[in-house]
Amino acid sequence: MAEDSNMKYSREAIGNAIEFLRGNSLNSDSEISWVQNFEEKFKEISGHDHNIAVNSGTSALHAALAAFGIGKGDEVIMPALSVIMNAYATIALGATPVFSDVNLKTWNIDLESIKKVVSDRTKAIITVSWFGLPVDLEPIMQYAKAHKILVLEDAAESLGSTYQNKPNGKLADAVAYSFENKKHLTTGGEGGMISTSNSNLAEKARKFSGLGYKHLTPDAGRTSLANSVFQRPNYKRYDTIGLNYRMSPLAAAVGLGQLDNYKSILDLRVKNGSSLCNLITQHKDFTCQEVSFGLTHAYYTAAVLYSGEKSWEDIYDLVINNGGDGFYGNVLNPYLEPALKGGSSASQEWILNLCPNAEKLQPNIMAIKTNFRKEADLKRNLKAWELTLLKI
Repeated sequence: MAEDSNMKYSREAIGNAIEFLRGNSLNSDSEISWVQNFEEKFKEISGHDHNIAVNSGTSALHAALAAFGIGKGDEVIMPALSVIMNAYATIALGATPVFSDVNLKTWNIDLESIKKVVSDRTKAIITVSWFGLPVDLEPIMQYAKAHKILVLEDAAESLGSTYQNKPNGKLADAVAYSFENKKHLTTGGEGGMISTSNSNLAEKARKFSGLGYKHLTPDAGRTSLANSVFQRPNYKRYDTIGLNYRMSPLAAAVGLGQLDNYKSILDLRVKNGSSLCNLITQHKDFTCQEVSFGLTHAYYTAAVLYSGEKSWEDIYDLVINNGGDGFYGNVLNPYLEPALKGGSSASQEWILNLCPNAEKLQPNIMAIKTNFRKEADLKRNLKAWELTLLKI
């Protein structure tokens, strides 16, 4: 079925959801078929051999780090210009989040910033492709492998972007995706995926996110067991401590349908994002992330950095008054949030100027949504910004 561009969910996704609710499935086992088929088809996007569907992007981060063996006494490096969930997942495993500064041109973590905070306790690095722009991953991977450090790419905002003509995160030890409501691909509100080509990591991640069932495997999700085996009272089910992070079959059915139209969704957001960035950066006080050769931007948002004299709030009001939809501010640097700043869950009390580049960028970024489905909405926002720029 062809997709109506004004619909949030593709006709295939709606059809799959109805089929699931009717009790139909893609094979004889309705409880696992939707999830397994979603995981299998997702290989086309991730480029990795193993894909483990979970119930959120945060769950994906937590399970991936658990598969890495992160625990008490370990340090995990992550960018200071990002969401707080990377730190949450680290703290939940008893490890310490270590915040790295970012590059002033790309706004992403890079090797030079990592080298400044790495220690003999560093066990993992989380790279985040902020706003949809891939991190320059190759030099980080070379350094990490030489120092026996694992790398997790947080691709929550960069689904469909490419690095060196390969899916973003293909070089990483594992990738965490989010299918939350506003992401490029959604499974109906929340969802996530862990992707890796390391079968050992895949099995550990699947077991951690699947209650620790011993029969779980890197791919199929389980081995085939006769009822006469697992129905016995002395059957031992668990060989790992795990949580229930499994994706529901209904969410997988929706995601599977969305994958059929994924490319058109991505293309639309890239068109919208690049149009907004190209217009706004014609003004001398605005710049966008620097996109280096070999990278493609997924434009989760069209983010611009303002260096002029007007306040963030004044520009926001101008855009609204000129008929636009406004924009979002960059989330606060995680170590400045109350949850981490001296809180009981934090490993230390963070201080200002811990990461000066990230702290300089954060209050001056304006993140404009790109998920317009109607051409008229894009044109309306372009016009609003055009009028706004005349008054700056």
